[in-house]
Amino acid sequence: MLDEIDDAFNKQLGDSKEGKEVKAMAFFGRVAHQTACRVMIGPELCRDEDFLNSTTGLLESIFGTAIVIVTLPLGPLRGVLSYLFTLPHRWKLQQCAKMLKPVVAARLRKRVDPKGAQLENYIPDAIDWAIEQGGNDPQANDVDNLIKELLHNLWAASSAPGGLMTQIVYQLCFEPHYREPLKKEAEAAIAEHGWSEKTLSKLHLQDSFIREINRLYPTGSGTAMHFKCCK
Repeated sequence: MLDEIDDAFNKQLGDSKEGKEVKAMAFFGRVAHQTACRVMIGPELCRDEDFLNSTTGLLESIFGTAIVIVTLPLGPLRGVLSYLFTLPHRWKLQQCAKMLKPVVAARLRKRVDPKGAQLENYIPDAIDWAIEQGGNDPQANDVDNLIKELLHNLWAASSAPGGLMTQIVYQLCFEPHYREPLKKEAEAAIAEHGWSEKTLSKLHLQDSFIREINRLYPTGSGTAMHFKCCK
């Protein structure tokens, strides 16, 4: 995950020493999305720009399509018109599924010998977990079903974190007195445990800060995603 965060930051910000202005929500959304792709999809596509752009478009269209269907007074023609309104979203879904299908199919073929043909230091991801959880159920191990499950989980894993990261940075800019104690806590935890799960158990202030932001400015309502840019 750290490798993906570093890669996403480098791609979005470049190596300019003078700083670069970016749209906050788009920037943090992309960082969260690429990182989530590494966990939910795996190394094959998590840095593929075509896949990242296609899945970003798919995830963004979910709410827009749903709002149109729910709010418009479609009456007795709801069934037909809803199908027509969802055609762009269905096309995006098909494009994402087309890119993901060879990866999922290859993982399923390796199931007979799960340790075979894997790279050294291979790290399992959500595709492996989904196949493992499916057991011998043919429906659970159907390629198309797995793809839909993975894309649904990817939406859940990347949409809210991008908004939350944006809100965290905005609040730190708005109330800078929180920065120093949070920074010192993080530095002490990393110095003691390095980048590991043990570090997370030491970040009490950061955990409280994030929880309070979620409580006061829940993602998806009136949040910093409406603010256009930051540096």
